[in-house]
Amino acid sequence: KERSDMRSQYSWYTIPRNISSITSSDIVPETNIIELTDIYEGRVITTSDINQITPLDVYYNPANRGQYNYNYNLKDLLELTPERTWGGMTAVIPSGQEDLVSNNIEFLEFWVQAVLPGGQDGTGQEVDYEGKIYIDLGTISEDIVPNAYTNTEDGFSTVISNLIEDDPSGTPRSYVVSNLPVPLGQFSTDKRAQEDIGLDGAPNPGTVGAEDRDESVLFEDFIAVMRTQYGEGSEEFQAIEEDPSNDNYMYYGENAARELPLNERFFRLLGYHEGNTPESGNSEGRTAITLKPDTEGLVSSSSVERTNSYYQYELDWNPADIDNLVVGAPGTYIVDKKDRGNYRNWYLVRIPLTDFKRKYGSIESFQNITHMRMWFSGYKKPFTMRFATFEFVGSQWNKVEGLTESPATLDGFEISSINIEENSSRTPFPYRQPVGSIRAVNRGAQVQTLQNEQSLVLSVEGLESQTMHMVKKVFNGGLNLLNYSNMRMFVHGEGFDDRGDAELVIRMGNDLENNFYEYRQPVSPSEERTFNCEVGDSDCLDSEAEYIWLYDENSVNIIISALNVLKQRRNASNYETTELYEISGSALVNIVGEDEVVDGAVIAIKGTPSLDKINEMGLGIRNPYDPTSTSSTGTPSLNAELWVNELRVSGFDNETGWAANAKSTIKFADFATLT
Repeated sequence: KERSDMRSQYSWYTIPRNISSITSSDIVPETNIIELTDIYEGRVITTSDINQITPLDVYYNPANRGQYNYNYNLKDLLELTPERTWGGMTAVIPSGQEDLVSNNIEFLEFWVQAVLPGGQDGTGQEVDYEGKIYIDLGTISEDIVPNAYTNTEDGFSTVISNLIEDDPSGTPRSYVVSNLPVPLGQFSTDKRAQEDIGLDGAPNPGTVGAEDRDESVLFEDFIAVMRTQYGEGSEEFQAIEEDPSNDNYMYYGENAARELPLNERFFRLLGYHEGNTPESGNSEGRTAITLKPDTEGLVSSSSVERTNSYYQYELDWNPADIDNLVVGAPGTYIVDKKDRGNYRNWYLVRIPLTDFKRKYGSIESFQNITHMRMWFSGYKKPFTMRFATFEFVGSQWNKVEGLTESPATLDGFEISSINIEENSSRTPFPYRQPVGSIRAVNRGAQVQTLQNEQSLVLSVEGLESQTMHMVKKVFNGGLNLLNYSNMRMFVHGEGFDDRGDAELVIRMGNDLENNFYEYRQPVSPSEERTFNCEVGDSDCLDSEAEYIWLYDENSVNIIISALNVLKQRRNASNYETTELYEISGSALVNIVGEDEVVDGAVIAIKGTPSLDKINEMGLGIRNPYDPTSTSSTGTPSLNAELWVNELRVSGFDNETGWAANAKSTIKFADFATLT
């Protein structure tokens, strides 16, 4: 109950693209039209595309009272210590996506824009916005009205005479019944005013047919205290007296909303349950947002989840301090940024699922994540967050554990992706398509366009010497490489100092521990510089791509026939097959020719793999530093990031490529409820 009585205003909504044909309200900074190219600079737009993004907008005002908040010290709370309040929403993870382990989900990722009221400059207001954004994943209580009952509108008119207060000896928060009526899934045709009343079980004061069980009766004591605090004739008290639970719905096109700024017309659209299913043709010009009775239950309408067992993530997010909203700023999880000028900036936030701040309850894995909750707290003034995307992001590649060379844990190892549409202005290195790579055609579109071009990103922190982190992809039917001559890949390195500090490792075979071929080579890091090519300047982009990818030093070219020679030489030498057999330097040059070998390349074999049936393919980062050698270069603890692009063989079909990441979009506007 204490938490409910700290709830402040948290409104979420999506503004229709055709809003200009619905209303004449002026566009304000919080409702600016967002074009696709504001974020996806590299996307190919055709005339048939709608070049707009419809964001999920979240408005948070810690100094305004939220729904079902009956705090007896409300005035002091909102006026003197608004940073103690909170507001949020909860969504159910769509069916079939609850097992984040099986779906290989690695991150929660979103593009977001932060807007202060009216788009004002936050300079000098930083102290008012030193709050946090919290995201909870797991099983989350749906008990909005905290009373251990299932609060529902369904069938309510049939039990009006049997209503009781949920806490008759204390401070009641709703009318309930001991035994819920049979769920009908629809409103009564003639008693909607007694059913469309919100989750408190009480209609507004004076509602006909309420039988003296309206909000003015249920919350009589709270209203009396508010009268003393605010004063009889104050605007704040009048609002409380008219709607004691603060749960009245307002449609953005109804009469009462027409004089409001465009964004404010949507503030009471979702999460405000009383009156949100009006009968058609009403005099207020109000349209229903749902046709079904509201209930607390998200998974099941007839029961409420009351368990809390979840992982909690924490973002340090100060929308007034844009100097701290930069890539790599501690606590922000910002991995990319689009500089559009002050409040128009866009930020790509990527939160590793393993980087939770704390755990609640008995949760021990990501195999049954049924709920997601996002909430804000710690702020003193209002602001708007505009989410262009909100996704679970995974990979077709899985992290590998238990190899002989693997560290004890996967800590510090991350897989992600980078692409031409979203990351063309990334710092310190923007994404540029390597010259010679293939950007596939999207033939499924009405007008054929180029698909997004992307690379797999492997990053390590604190990787110990002589160890490696690896990802793998399993080919259940097996790959036959005997008919191909080459395997190629573009590679970019950053985050470390010198060539030789980090090695790229490729393994392929029956498995990646006992039966595999291996190729590895050192990677040269690109040096930071200024990148400023325009999107359409192909010559300039190609020049920058060469600088980023360092083709001559980093490109991988595996001569597949050399792997057969490697195996023959190993067998002829009677070398133990359970040990790793390597060829490098001049011996490798003699096999494939000097022009085909980059400096430091090594090929190796272990066990009895066969090129006509590759069941597993692995990509990894290795720290080659040898602490026992005085001549060894490198570092005992490696931080590095590698991009690997388009692993391909001659004749390989790029359209079935491997670098794509899997995304599952969470649509809060469709699934969310008040929390």
